[in-house]
Amino acid sequence: MLKIIERLLLGLCVLAVAVVLASSLRSREEAEPTETTAGTTVGTTEPVQTTAPATVHSGIVEQILAANWLDETALSVCVYDPELMERKEVRGFGKHAKGFELAGLCDEQRMNPVAAFWLLVEEGLYEKTPDDSGVLPTPAFNAPETEGKTYPNTAEGARELLTDLLQTAGAVSDGLDLEKRVLGSDGKVNPDQIFEVPGECRYAYFVCYGDRTAYFLCCYLRGGEQITDAEFQLLSLRYADGSGEELEEIDAHADRQAAALMAALERLMTGSSRADQGHVPFNYTLGDHTAHLERFAFAGEGETGILANYRIKK
Repeated sequence: MLKIIERLLLGLCVLAVAVVLASSLRSREEAEPTETTAGTTVGTTEPVQTTAPATVHSGIVEQILAANWLDETALSVCVYDPELMERKEVRGFGKHAKGFELAGLCDEQRMNPVAAFWLLVEEGLYEKTPDDSGVLPTPAFNAPETEGKTYPNTAEGARELLTDLLQTAGAVSDGLDLEKRVLGSDGKVNPDQIFEVPGECRYAYFVCYGDRTAYFLCCYLRGGEQITDAEFQLLSLRYADGSGEELEEIDAHADRQAAALMAALERLMTGSSRADQGHVPFNYTLGDHTAHLERFAFAGEGETGILANYRIKK
């Protein structure tokens, strides 16, 4: 009987040692990550990419906007298109980019998108370089001919002018088609997309963004009985890398888009245009109207941008 008990105890000891050894081996296998063919490591923690990914700025834009005062204005007309500026040899950073985050917030917060962007510049997320060249480097193009019109300085007059602006600029082949993307299903600006600061101006904000680029268009209309002063800001942000030639092409679309909007405004308000003749100077006159353009370039971590401020007034 004693020998039987001894054998049972010995068997239990051997079994316990085997269990301990197996548990230790399994723990080592779980703790030591293994290399995968995709260049990532897997283990007990989240996968870690070995190649340098796009820097993730999770919530940093929202944090900066929350910590600073911005006048409450209006929600932007926001359109998201994942295929916007899609190129075979270009990889977009999408949700990892500050520009992408800003565009998404424009659909949630009543704010001026360009004013919000300037806050990010002030916080050091982007470096600003003023363009002192004095010339917008765009080729000549054919803008739709139209006679100059007068628009009453009313909500309906503003809606009509902005609709005409986007439709006319949209007829120019600039490779972006921003106007067609932000216009409603009926091809017109809707009345509820026009806002007013009494005694100052009527305005509208449009945002179109994807996984590689974002475009912010802010329009301001002023005058007495008639609209005689029109201004827009076009902010173009690129958060992508890849083929240098294709990236340059994407950036060139931003300048061509600005020129198309300039030419459309000029033809609608004066019946003629300088912006469609290529290599547009920053200051010029059209009849009894003056035109002025400012241009800035921006560079951030993995992102670049261009801001065109254009104004024509009588």
